[in-house]
Amino acid sequence: MLATGFLTSKSITNQPKNDYLRALDKNLSSTQLNELINSSSIFNLSNSLLILKNRKDQSSQNDGGENSLAVENIPFCLFPSPFTKESFLKAQRIQKIYNKLYVYISSRSDLIDLVIGKMVSDGNQDKFTGRLYEVWRMVQDEKRFKKDVGGAIGLGIFRSDYLLHCSDPDSNITEGRKGINGPGLEIKQVEFNTVSVSFAALATKVSGLHRFLTGLTSKYTVDQLPRPPNCATRNLCKGLEISHRAYRSTYSPEMPTVILMIVQPGERNVFDQTLLIYELDEMSSGPSDRNRMIRLPCDRILDQTRLDEDSMRLYYLIDGADRFEVSVIYYRSMYGPEDFMTEDRWLARYRLERSRSVKCPSLSVQLAGCKKFQQVLTDQNFVRDHLYLDRSGVMNEDEFEEIKSTWVDILDFDGGRSSLAYQLGTNHKSSTSYVLKPQREGGGNNVYGADIPARLNSLSDHDLKSYILMSLIRTPKGMKNYLIRPRDVGQRTPEPSEVISELGIYGVCVYRTNCVEGGVKLPALGGLEIIENLEAGHVVRTKDSGSDEGGVAIGISCLDSPLLL
Repeated sequence: MLATGFLTSKSITNQPKNDYLRALDKNLSSTQLNELINSSSIFNLSNSLLILKNRKDQSSQNDGGENSLAVENIPFCLFPSPFTKESFLKAQRIQKIYNKLYVYISSRSDLIDLVIGKMVSDGNQDKFTGRLYEVWRMVQDEKRFKKDVGGAIGLGIFRSDYLLHCSDPDSNITEGRKGINGPGLEIKQVEFNTVSVSFAALATKVSGLHRFLTGLTSKYTVDQLPRPPNCATRNLCKGLEISHRAYRSTYSPEMPTVILMIVQPGERNVFDQTLLIYELDEMSSGPSDRNRMIRLPCDRILDQTRLDEDSMRLYYLIDGADRFEVSVIYYRSMYGPEDFMTEDRWLARYRLERSRSVKCPSLSVQLAGCKKFQQVLTDQNFVRDHLYLDRSGVMNEDEFEEIKSTWVDILDFDGGRSSLAYQLGTNHKSSTSYVLKPQREGGGNNVYGADIPARLNSLSDHDLKSYILMSLIRTPKGMKNYLIRPRDVGQRTPEPSEVISELGIYGVCVYRTNCVEGGVKLPALGGLEIIENLEAGHVVRTKDSGSDEGGVAIGISCLDSPLLL
């Protein structure tokens, strides 16, 4: 039975779209809220919208204690959050351009040497990025004289993250102002993620949750949700399956094959990973042709894999014996220093990188995702001198202008304390317009506004150059939603919060490197063949507007979906 004040799906079809904005300014009754939260919680339990509880006794021996099944709801938003339809469609449209651009950069070892290698030689990088580059360079050198080192097939699973930016400071979503479709709103890219991209499977489920709730509430209609529905799970699995089959057709394995998902010991976000495993298995063509994917904690790589030094085949071991040939290595870990606390982890990454298995991502793709590349792409001279645009086949001028429109100014500290970035960042007035970020790929560890001068002044000359200074994206005010965290389910009635929503668009790109025809390297894309290129779905992560950092697994951000206006 529907809670008081709720409407059937038939009766909400005629709700004016703008009523959604007005309705979010008015609190629901506790009865209505609890009904929606309870219905959502049951949906979540039925659909694996869950996370493992934080257990102090987690250990790599039981991989985080999944056997105990101590779970809780993933943090989620009760309603989808407003996003301009025009901006959402633009983000979808340009994703394939971004996919091809970053795959192209990764295929150009000269660019990686020029950008990351120069940082290393000048001592301007953090130690972690420097070590990644050293391992990558070792593999590149070995490729010159040994066949099949590194393999010829690659897979990129990407996510481009955006915020709505108010170019007009008066842009506001509240009633009586310009509204979310005001002329001052546009998407700006926060970052481009190239390794261990998460939440695709759970984002697909959250989209389903918000579609389901249209039958229980009058606050929005199904017509305001993206069409076709979010298919991120299926599309990521499609990329994995295509890569798996490309490996098999290229190398003709002599035993059954498997995809290895490399995970962190004690991983809590296990359901976002296992949903991909189940979907991939469902896509199998038959029992004799299974799409197998196995989760392997990164601390077990050396014990449970073997590399054949002659063929560069990688084998997955069970009880010390070869049982499967590894077709694809899919990283859901090994993206930050915390995954490389011992030398064995570096040896493990080196072993996997040398193998001919498809890497998702390869070290070259991971290095292309460093903030330094995001910064140099905003330099017109770099683009003109090194990307060649139309001639390279990466993109044409119009496509470049479209992705360029999503960028904000990014400055480096290569000039040390005499750089413009340092002058702006240490000025207490101008620093409020910037965010300070580490060079390495991935989010977190950012410093905002008034806190920047103190951080910059505390850094050594060496450490200073491992950061970039990025213009702050000014998000619209007045957006409200109910952020439902595990403690809210059955415990207390939450209050609406003013929120900020970040849109992520997934991309999948399967490619082959060093393609030749008649013994001559193909000129288009520098010998790079694109096998499959997809815009692969979306995720929205929403947080309280007063929080600088995010993070769904740690309970700051909540999984969400877009309501298109």
